[in-house]
Amino acid sequence: MMMIIKGACPNCGGPITEKRLRAGLPCNKCLPDKYLKEVREKGLRHVITSLGKAKGLVNVFLLEDELKEFEEFFHSLTGKKFWSIQKAWARRILARESFALIAPTGVGKTTLLQTYAIFRAVKGAEVLYIVPTRELMKQVISSLKTLSGEKVPILDSEQFKKMRDDLPKGRIDVLTHAFIFRNKDMFDGKRYSLVVVDDFDALLKSSSLIDLILKALGISDEGIELARKVVALKSELYFHKYAGNEEKVNEVSTKLYETELMLANAIGLESVGQLLIASATGRAKGTRIKVLRELLGFEVGSIMDYLRNIVELVSPAEEVDLADLIKRLEGGTLVFVSKELGISEAKRVTEYLNSRGIKAAIANSRKPLEWLREGKADVLVGVSTYYGILTRGIDEPLRIYNTVFWGVPKFEFNLESLLTNPRGLAKALYEVSKKGYELGEEEKYILRAFSRLSPGKLKVLQGGLRGYVELEGYLKELKERTEAIIPKVLNFISRYVAENGKFVTGSYI
Repeated sequence: MMMIIKGACPNCGGPITEKRLRAGLPCNKCLPDKYLKEVREKGLRHVITSLGKAKGLVNVFLLEDELKEFEEFFHSLTGKKFWSIQKAWARRILARESFALIAPTGVGKTTLLQTYAIFRAVKGAEVLYIVPTRELMKQVISSLKTLSGEKVPILDSEQFKKMRDDLPKGRIDVLTHAFIFRNKDMFDGKRYSLVVVDDFDALLKSSSLIDLILKALGISDEGIELARKVVALKSELYFHKYAGNEEKVNEVSTKLYETELMLANAIGLESVGQLLIASATGRAKGTRIKVLRELLGFEVGSIMDYLRNIVELVSPAEEVDLADLIKRLEGGTLVFVSKELGISEAKRVTEYLNSRGIKAAIANSRKPLEWLREGKADVLVGVSTYYGILTRGIDEPLRIYNTVFWGVPKFEFNLESLLTNPRGLAKALYEVSKKGYELGEEEKYILRAFSRLSPGKLKVLQGGLRGYVELEGYLKELKERTEAIIPKVLNFISRYVAENGKFVTGSYI
C-alpha cells in the first residue's frame, strides 16, 4: 500500500507519495522517475533547476546557500565548526523564525547567537542584545568585540545614551533590562531587525518590556492589543467548547475569526523583525508567550539535560566537612545555601571557608563576580533563590567548575492551589492513601471520573474549582463533589505533618 499525502510536495504543494517525502524528493509531477538516476549523480538542485521546475524548493536552496555562508562566517570568527544542535538552530534562525533556544549551559547557544548578531550587523542590520545585568553586559560586549574584531560598532548603555540621536547603521546595542525600562522614551521610533534576549524568564516577567520589544521589531500598538484579544478569545472558546455550550462556541468563534483577520491586516509580517531568546531554564507558559506566538509565530525549542557532562553527588550535611570537600575540587565553586537557612548561614559558611584558607566571598553584590573572574576569590556563597545573583547572568565557564548546595534547594507552593488541580488532587489522594488515609466511595468516584475526562475537560474543571468559570451539568456536579474532598485531604496532611514533622511524597517534602 502506498500512502499519498495531499498538499505536501515541498516544491509545488500538490499530492506526493510517502516514499518520495522520505527520500527528500518532490512529487513525480515535478521530478519524473526517469530523472532519479541523474539526481543521484548530479544532485536534486542541479536537475530540477535545469528542468525549469524549481518553485518552492528555490527557498530551500537559498537557505542552504545562506547556511553555508553563515557556517563559514562562524568558523572564521570562532575557529570552530557547528555542533549538530547549533546547525539545527542555525537553519531556523536563517529562515528568520522567532523562537527560544532553551538548553543547558555549555551547548553553544550564546556563541551561536553572538556570531549571528555580528553576521546580521555586518550586512547592515540594527541589532538589540538584551541582558539581565550590567555584569553580563560587560561580558557580552567583551565577547562580541573579541569575535567581531572591529567589524561592527558595539554600544553599551552609556554610548547608546550619548549617541541616541546619531546612531550608526549596522550596529549591536548591548543593553540591560533595567536600562531599557528606565529609558523607554529613547526607543520611540527605533527599529531593530533582530532582538536577542539573554534571559527568558526576565522577559516574561515584564509586560511593558515585551511591548517595547514588539514595537522595536515593527509591530504597532493596535497589533499588540489585537493579539491579546485573540489569545483571550481562544481561551474563552476553549472553556465553552469543553463545557458543552454550543451557543457560546458559535458566538466566540465568529468574534475570533473577525479579530484574527484584523490582526493579519494590522501587522505586515514581511517587515517584522526577528526575536531570539536564549535560556537554560526558560518555562514557556502563560499569556505573554501566547501573544508572542500570535505576533511572531514564536516557538520554544529545547533539548534535554542529558547533553550535560556533569556528575551529581548527594551526602548528608552532618557527614561532610565543607572546607575539605571544596579543597578536593578543581576550579571555581558556587555554594548555594538553602533559603530556609538564610543569609546568616551564608555569612557563617563564608567566614568558615576563609578561616580554613579558602578564598571565599559572599555574593551580595556584583563585585564578588569580578573577584572570581580575576582569581581574587575561588568560592562564591549565596542563598539558593531562583533569581539570586549567583543564579542569573553569570557566564564564566573557564572559572566555575562546581556547584555545592548546602541544604536542600526548594520551592514553596500553595497546597490548596495544588489540590484544585484535578491531576494534583488525584496524585495527592494516591500518596495520602499510602500513609493511612482511607479512600471512601466519594474519593474513588472522583478518581474514576477524573480518569474518564479529556485533558480539555480536566482544564475546564480546574477553572471551575478555582472560580474562573461557571460550570453546568455533569461538570458542576463533579466540581461540588470534589470540593467536599479537598478539605479532608488538607486536614489529613496537616495532622500528618504535626505528628511526623514532614510529609514526603516523590520529589516533594
